[in-house]
Amino acid sequence: MTKHCDQIRDQIRELEEKAEWLQTLGLTSLGLVFLVKQVQAEIAEREAELKECDPQESPALSDPKVFGSEVTQGLPEYELVAGKDTLARVFVGAKQPVVLPLAESESTDEYGSPSAESQFGGLSFPDGSHFDVPVHGSSQLDFATLTISGPGGLNFEVPGQMSEHFTNTAKSLSEEDNVNFYIDGDQVARVGSYRLVARFYRDGILVGTNDLGTHRFNDTKDLRLLITVDTFPMSVEAWSTVFDALEFLQRNMPVRAGIAPMDSDLSAGLRFYVDPEPFDPDWPAWGPVKQRFTGFNQEQAANGSPDVADKVMTVRTQQTQEGPLGGTAQMPGDVSGVVLNVNPPGDSYFATIVSQEIGHNFDLGHAQDPQIPAESAFDLLHRKSLSAARNVMYNPVGSNEFCLFSAQDWSTLRKGLLQLNSTGPE
Repeated sequence: MTKHCDQIRDQIRELEEKAEWLQTLGLTSLGLVFLVKQVQAEIAEREAELKECDPQESPALSDPKVFGSEVTQGLPEYELVAGKDTLARVFVGAKQPVVLPLAESESTDEYGSPSAESQFGGLSFPDGSHFDVPVHGSSQLDFATLTISGPGGLNFEVPGQMSEHFTNTAKSLSEEDNVNFYIDGDQVARVGSYRLVARFYRDGILVGTNDLGTHRFNDTKDLRLLITVDTFPMSVEAWSTVFDALEFLQRNMPVRAGIAPMDSDLSAGLRFYVDPEPFDPDWPAWGPVKQRFTGFNQEQAANGSPDVADKVMTVRTQQTQEGPLGGTAQMPGDVSGVVLNVNPPGDSYFATIVSQEIGHNFDLGHAQDPQIPAESAFDLLHRKSLSAARNVMYNPVGSNEFCLFSAQDWSTLRKGLLQLNSTGPE
């Protein structure tokens, strides 16, 4: 039975990919419209067969109550890209609590007078008793799993992370109140459509499912960054902040998961090379920077190395005679420069400066509104919900943790990355 169900799932994926391919041709003729509708009808037929074949596709989870779901790489509005860490989460909570009203008892005391008691759920208690916890005020699960079916017959499961009890009775965006499925980038490395179905267990028994639908993971390219040093040597602490900023830059950009030195792990979406020898970059002409950029790539090519740099960024720390500084970049272009402030320390927002200047390289201008109008935002780097996402491209910048690119800028970045000659998903 299971093998037959898997065959139906494979057929559904193939039909979905065929429908997507037809739609990329453009619906300019009645013939194409008819073909797309025909494929969609076949998908509906196969999905009906799957429900009959596999009863575990239903019933839907009802306890805990389901408030919805999302699949996100930072914002639910992002175009998903293949190879990037992804969160699939189901928003759940306790069923609406049932509070039984107190009613007067008909019993009498030892003298035959009515007793001062009240009834609660059929049980008698003295009047004045107080109850803080409503009946059925929480729901429980002990295990959840997400089945992911992808291109080329890919089929695997991801365990859920969650608390055991759910007490919220309205939708909560906190990762602590929901069922979270963390999908590593290499698990969704191929471009294509992925179907996600969650199953929930209590006391070892399947109690319900939730179909998160089929999602397209799109193509992208990697970003390779040459890092040079502007004039002043960098301390160990400053370099630590730079490398932390690269982690955030990888999180913020529509690139595959992971950072690595150039010529090493070619599956990493952000690769870098550090040239630690300080020099005068001659801002704003950038002549020496462009020379190092060109020279580095020529040397890489001459050595037959797999990587060359797509962009170059100069870094330095704020000096004692200077006030707080930020960054600058060609817009569009390949060169940027950033300053790490030390008085007062700027570590908490340095990664956002880096992300903003790289954004300028991809022709992104400053945002008019500091806040991103999104229902939910998520930090995949630290696996936690963000209460209010701030736009990376707003100036002055905000904290590293809360700053993300808007959905529109994310799409523009992906289009820009696709113009590079770096590698990308299969």
